[in-house]
Amino acid sequence: MSRTAQPSPFSRPRNIALALLLAFVTWISYLVYWAVTVQPNPSTDYAKKLEELSAASQPLGENAWPMLMEAARILQEVETELSDRDDDFDPFDFEPIYLDDTPPEVLSKLQHTIAELRAAGAFDQIALAAQRPNAVRLHSYLPDESLIFQTIADVAQLRRLARARIASMYQALAQGDADEAVAALDQTLYIAQVNTHQSLIIEQLVGRAIAAAAAGRLRQALMQHQLDATTYARLLKTFQQRLPLGPTEIALQGERLIMLDMIQHLYSDDGAGGGRLLLAEIGDMVQMTGAGSSTSRPKGEGLALVNLGGFFYANRTEITEAANDFFDQMIRLSTLSRADRRADPFDENAVLQTLGWRFMPLNMLMPALGRAIDARDAIDCDLAGTIIMLALEQYRAQTGQYPDSLEELTPAILEEIPSDPFSANGFVYRTLANDAAGRGYVLYSIGADGVDNNGAAGSIEPWNALSDRQGFGLDFVLNAPRSEK
Repeated sequence: MSRTAQPSPFSRPRNIALALLLAFVTWISYLVYWAVTVQPNPSTDYAKKLEELSAASQPLGENAWPMLMEAARILQEVETELSDRDDDFDPFDFEPIYLDDTPPEVLSKLQHTIAELRAAGAFDQIALAAQRPNAVRLHSYLPDESLIFQTIADVAQLRRLARARIASMYQALAQGDADEAVAALDQTLYIAQVNTHQSLIIEQLVGRAIAAAAAGRLRQALMQHQLDATTYARLLKTFQQRLPLGPTEIALQGERLIMLDMIQHLYSDDGAGGGRLLLAEIGDMVQMTGAGSSTSRPKGEGLALVNLGGFFYANRTEITEAANDFFDQMIRLSTLSRADRRADPFDENAVLQTLGWRFMPLNMLMPALGRAIDARDAIDCDLAGTIIMLALEQYRAQTGQYPDSLEELTPAILEEIPSDPFSANGFVYRTLANDAAGRGYVLYSIGADGVDNNGAAGSIEPWNALSDRQGFGLDFVLNAPRSEK
């Protein structure tokens, strides 16, 4: 009689279930262990890459950055000394210098600030730096800290130096000191130039803002004081030598490196270029960036188990590819004219929304790059218009009258008429007779709305004309009367 085979103890349903449960518990235990112990493993020195990016956009030679930092150090010392003498007065608020009703005692204090900076050697340091072929800001690399946490106080100090030089330029023009006015303008535009050759978008924006501030105050002075033809020519030559400013592409490439550095601090590293999002890390990073802190992120904060959620998000390879594709498109857009960008189908906001929640770090941490590119149009318009205005004044000083058209400025004064980023037809220019403000001409850009509004300027802020949101019905008038500013 045959004997029925007994099932193996390992094949019994109960044992199979127990084995599966054990495997599941082991897997869960591994995931918990991974979530608690996993750390990002940043291995690329993006700080060095930022420096190399900035250096590559400039001629080879001695780095002038230490000289600029010495000028910034002097500024801090002067500010501390002056503030200690009078803590109720801001010695670096130069706005009153440009007003007609500033009390003499306030004007005297601000002139004293400029004199103290000059005597302490701040302006000499800028002049020495301006003779060097390049200036590259040095970035510190700390493996445990993303570059996003690094302070850029240097930028603020350079901006304050530039404001002091703009004020000294304005004062020099009022006093007929052409040498000082030209030197101050040159040093201001040099600081602007240096900033726009650095590798961060904030540095690019500050550099362009410095150049625009210098141009605006120069135009204000030109409308108040008549200079000789030689001085106009020297001021014009200074603009031509310091322009163009650094291309936006440098800053966009730098922001790409910042993003890649953030990715290596937010993701694990599987050794093959992949890895998972560490939500504990991104929580701390968002908290720190939102607070604007520049200190190192405290370790051990956050619930490590949330790292398990990283498996639902795009992996390191996917997000790196998406970031690079996005920056490639933004860099391409930065090379286009304003009109071509408006016609281009790429929409940065739509692309980020399309990526969706799986690419959450890009949506949360990507800066507004498109706005930075658009801001360049306004600055370029401002600088180009100022160059034309200087050429017009030089023409008048040489001939006794303004030209009938801008074309008469070429080739004797200008090789070509600077273009207007807002109009394919260029700047609008008309001579005036019996103008209520005493102007001999009007020069303007049709502005962001693309419509010639017959030189209608904004009553509060002329730059509103260059804004897509506020420019309707306005033109950007380069020589608007003071009452219209």
